Amino acid sequence: MTDKATLDDAGNVVPEPDLLVWAEWFEQNPDKRRVVLTEFDSGLRVSTVFLGLNHSWGYGPDQWFEMMAFAPKQEKEIFGRRRMIGEEMYCQRYATIEEARAGHARAVKLFTAEWGEITNEQEAN
Repeated sequence: MTDKATLDDAGNVVPEPDLLVWAEWFEQNPDKRRVVLTEFDSGLRVSTVFLGLNHSWGYGPDQWFEMMAFAPKQEKEIFGRRRMIGEEMYCQRYATIEEARAGHARAVKLFTAEWGEITNEQEAN
């Protein structure tokens, strides 16, 4: 199996061995790559995306999707410049879009008790 893939309209992973075809799809489909984004009034963000590259790296089950939670942005100095950074708090990877959506929902449920109300939630079409 190839380490690169795209998604069909139903969200199924479609292996893509041709680097140029994969890169073109990836560039032209930013909305399909985002599975769901949830933002809290506290500034916490939970984002689940299609990676396009299999992050199992040949060990264990395929890992095509990633859910990450980012802390509210804070100003930090990096390489001599002040920047707004939302540090990673949590990361989990999944094989299918169904697993990714379920994992996102679990994370949002856990974070809601501590981080406040959801102000925005966007799901891919």
